[in-house]
Amino acid sequence: MFPQSDWGAPAPILTGRAEALLARSRPIGAVDADARASARRLVATLKDFQMRKGFGRAIAAPQIGIRLRMIAVDLGAGPFVLFDPSISWKSDETQLVWDDCMSVPDQIVRVRRHVSISIDYTDINNRRRSWNKLPASLAELLQHELDHLDGVLMTSLAEGDAAIQPAERWSELVGAGRPEHRLSLKGIEAASRLIDPVFLNAPYYQSDPLSEELGAQVMVKVETLNPVRCFKGRGADYFLHTVDQMGSTEELVCASAGNFGQAWACRRSGRRLTVFAAETANAMKIGRMKALGANVCLSGRDFDAAKAAAKAMALDTGAWMVEDGKEPPISEGAGTMGREIIQADSQLDAIVVPLGNGALLGGVARWIKAACPGVELIGAVASGAPSMDLSF
Repeated sequence: MFPQSDWGAPAPILTGRAEALLARSRPIGAVDADARASARRLVATLKDFQMRKGFGRAIAAPQIGIRLRMIAVDLGAGPFVLFDPSISWKSDETQLVWDDCMSVPDQIVRVRRHVSISIDYTDINNRRRSWNKLPASLAELLQHELDHLDGVLMTSLAEGDAAIQPAERWSELVGAGRPEHRLSLKGIEAASRLIDPVFLNAPYYQSDPLSEELGAQVMVKVETLNPVRCFKGRGADYFLHTVDQMGSTEELVCASAGNFGQAWACRRSGRRLTVFAAETANAMKIGRMKALGANVCLSGRDFDAAKAAAKAMALDTGAWMVEDGKEPPISEGAGTMGREIIQADSQLDAIVVPLGNGALLGGVARWIKAACPGVELIGAVASGAPSMDLSF
């Protein structure tokens, strides 16, 4: 990660058939002070282009005249640099896509790319990392930048009739093929400002007993030191902010075993809330939901029955049925946890996240994979509730 104070000064972007664009770049080897200086300049150029043009996700070092195997990337969670990237795997399946390039600003070109690739690269701390099985839009991006490192311009890969088109058709041909992600990085960033501070910046520290037991440096993030004693307050609070911003006055209804209902029973919002819970739900949690202002209805012997009753009420009354993993702002609120982890420690190898319905893992993974893609995300399910593992 490169904070803004380390960006340096931007460089001009080479265009046309400049010599540096047509030559194969040299391997870097160890990331030394000179390589870091070049990386800062590359990042500064990418950020400058983004601020001037409003788009641009990556740039390769040859595009600013630096013949080193280096790519700066910013997917929306802050810039990072891939040193000596190489493809370690590529899918057999390919696709034709419309490509754009800062160095060929007047044209877009139809080229063939592998639908997915995996890459190995060295990070700023001289650690060799892997970024595995990229989704199609990122696989396309990295293949384009890797071509730059080999001195290959997209115009030389044009395939099919009318494969080169004017840049004026970008929105129609390129933009239309890049659908927005369901979870917004801007939403996660906004959530980090809007969520009640009582839910944010939970303690993050090394667990000596776990580190000793597992033979690795194990960090833990304690999400139980807040009024609802779990992480769910993050997503619930941010969702309420988004509902308020929409001007909605609908009653909310949800199903909960306790923790989610407590998070929703937010006296700050002044909004009417009905929580359906199973008749077998924890009595203390039922009491807390009521104390926090929720209207609690017990229905059925398990969570599924309570959820069915909640949906029936929403259908009958027009109330807003809120499901924990279904509303994007809930996952975006949970994603603030990933943002805090990376701000505290960007050299992690892996993050283990509890996995229930996926709202937490989805939000955390969305930020982590945009900020530090070499970090592995591992979802851990309870042995008695393995449905997500089985479905995956």
